[in-house]
Amino acid sequence: ADALYLHAVTRKDEVRHPGFHAAVARLKKDGKLRFAGISSHGPRGAEGDSMADVLLAAVADGRFDLMLFVYNFMNADQGRKVLRACREKNIGTCAMKVTAGVIKIEPFDPENPTGRYARFLERMMKRGMKKAEAVARIQQYLERQREAQKKARPFVEKYGIKTDEQLKAKSIQWVLGDDDMHTVCVSMPTFDDVERYVPLSGSRLSAADADMLERFALSHDGAYCRHGCNRCALECPERLPVNDIMRYAVYFDWQHRQKSAMQKYARLSVVPEASCLDCDAPCEAACPHGVPVRAALLQAHDMLTMA
Repeated sequence: ADALYLHAVTRKDEVRHPGFHAAVARLKKDGKLRFAGISSHGPRGAEGDSMADVLLAAVADGRFDLMLFVYNFMNADQGRKVLRACREKNIGTCAMKVTAGVIKIEPFDPENPTGRYARFLERMMKRGMKKAEAVARIQQYLERQREAQKKARPFVEKYGIKTDEQLKAKSIQWVLGDDDMHTVCVSMPTFDDVERYVPLSGSRLSAADADMLERFALSHDGAYCRHGCNRCALECPERLPVNDIMRYAVYFDWQHRQKSAMQKYARLSVVPEASCLDCDAPCEAACPHGVPVRAALLQAHDMLTMA
């Protein structure tokens, strides 16, 4: 095998996993393995260490040849720290989550609620809430969404609404434009995806597209839950693993891995439905980007359970 990864590491002490390193040493000695790798999405909920801290500990450990980590044009600060350290130690780098999977929250019509909003209303009313109170609660949830839409309006007017495929292609070019990033991990479930993304290798992002991504990042700041961040989870009274839940929503909605995302979500011990409906949402005050966390979590729950 070319590579064996210690995957989704959440704590610095896990990089020294004795079983993994013993297996790697044996496999390399037997000529069955070339490289040892490690990946991280950051902490799980309020528990664990940041992605950068985990991977910098792995660099210091000295036994890893490859690293796989989150890096995109809206979430690059931690990744840049890792890239610098990997360059100094000649460690191979691969980016994942290269597209900023913005949250797509549906509009709410209180006079004719449909889909997930009809289900939210039904659940609230079953819990003893009057309809008018339930409608007001949903509108409160969506206040940050309206603020985010207002902020994004100039971008939409100037560039038009880019498709997911267009945004993904430009995002890949942005990542590959960093000379310290050696390759990207891109989900390609169809042959059309192969034809669309493989030719991007060796291509360069134009100045106009770089400007477009910069403006997209500014205007959609509150619509993207950053992978590897857990500031909101630290304030959650139920200690929901917000980052994991939102990552599964991206798998479902952006990567079209619906079954896998739902299976991962089903294994969580705590989910947002009951907790978020009655919560004052301290998570939203903690988010430095203004993400409508509560509405996003409720939508993710509805999506990942098909409730």
